[in-house]
Amino acid sequence: MGKMGNLRVPPDAQVWLPPLAGLRLGADAAAAADAPPLPERLPQELWVAILAAAATDNPCNELVKLCAVRKEWARWCRSGALYEAANARLGWYGALESLQAVRADVARRSDFPIWDPPATPKAYFQQACAAMRLVTGRTRLALVSDWLARARYAERPYYGALAKRAVQRAAGALQHVPTDRADYGEIAGLAVQRTGGALRYVPTGRADYGEIAGLAVQKDGDALQHVPTGRADYGEIAKLAVQQVWTALRHVPTGRADYGDLAKLAVQKDGGALVHVPTGRADYGEIATLAVQQDGDTLRYVPTGRADYGAIATLAVQQDGGALRYVPTGRADYGEIAGFALEFMRTDRADYGAIALRAVQQDGDLLYYVPTGRADYGAIARVAVQQYGEALQYVPTDRADYGAIATLAVQQYGGALQDVPTDRADYGELAQLAIKLTPDALQHVPRGRPDHAALRALHRALWKTGAGRVRARRGGVRTGAACAP
Repeated sequence: MGKMGNLRVPPDAQVWLPPLAGLRLGADAAAAADAPPLPERLPQELWVAILAAAATDNPCNELVKLCAVRKEWARWCRSGALYEAANARLGWYGALESLQAVRADVARRSDFPIWDPPATPKAYFQQACAAMRLVTGRTRLALVSDWLARARYAERPYYGALAKRAVQRAAGALQHVPTDRADYGEIAGLAVQRTGGALRYVPTGRADYGEIAGLAVQKDGDALQHVPTGRADYGEIAKLAVQQVWTALRHVPTGRADYGDLAKLAVQKDGGALVHVPTGRADYGEIATLAVQQDGDTLRYVPTGRADYGAIATLAVQQDGGALRYVPTGRADYGEIAGFALEFMRTDRADYGAIALRAVQQDGDLLYYVPTGRADYGAIARVAVQQYGEALQYVPTDRADYGAIATLAVQQYGGALQDVPTDRADYGELAQLAIKLTPDALQHVPRGRPDHAALRALHRALWKTGAGRVRARRGGVRTGAACAP
């Protein structure tokens, strides 16, 4: 389908038209004799021009101008054939195919219709155009609503087409459309796709209510508030709503059997939906887990006293390091949780240093994630190696304060000597500290060092039994014989 602005144009060069045989009404009949027959297909150029005219504020005037473009077109205009074609193709005859059919339908009705269809296609086109200008122009919406609400207009075949245009301009106009119309469902569908809240005007007892409600909540999930919770299809409609916008969850009764499933869908759309989930639910932990994985910041809504808080908080800071600000610093697992925050946290945060310091106090291995170029790196590293001597492996050996940091490390765990460069001037002093603390530290001292014999003698003096317990390493406890002299 080709396009011209908001107009849809068939891809082929011409357009099929309804049968027009025998159409000669009123004053236009006189012009019919000299008019060439209207082809079964309109030239695309002409059809595009008709559609463009119909979309303007004054389509009648535009079509009059169009009639003056070519002699052949002018004859079709004078005969009324071109207006007849336009009315039919624009849907202004409703389900009927011609003005003749419209007039016949009104004539045989027994309910004393108060509308008398115009006698010619041109007059009918002009009347429909005037109504179109009302609903698509700058007319105040109150007047549009008044037009739609009047019974004498509702019986006109072009009412449906104009009602569709009206609700697309202002969805609230739907409240004035008769609900017993055969095309009400289609009109309502357009209205709720314009504004989901228009669902409030749709009778809930309609057979197509579920379908219309589905369109509404996909446009605006909060339209769920207008859907009766007792409907058999409420769950399916609610699924569409919470997947469209997380705030829709607040409209779902928490006592529903499917509430948990709906809540999970909502928090996976946006973790913020967790704020609407009762914390006392048996499945709260599952829902909160999904929420913080979608948005770590939603940890703010999770009660800190929960048994599973640590696991949930860990997932939160893995998703967003900034979520650490919601974790109580006094928790025994704070350091472990903070470690994940250090890995993903922006290092230019104003509170990064304080967070890193608290983290390594509880888990020195987290020094791995701290940028070595920070001005406060030395202070953080000292705290880390005092908590976990093996963290010395992460400290650059060319730092001016390396010796001081290494001293603290081997005092905490003699095995840290393995990470100290053997060509350092203070290596001997560090080796002595390490051997005094850990019997197997001697194995890290190169046999070629001039002080190896003295260090071995120190080892013998301290560890005469030849056996000793070796400090636990990360990942398990190592035990075994001391280094053989």
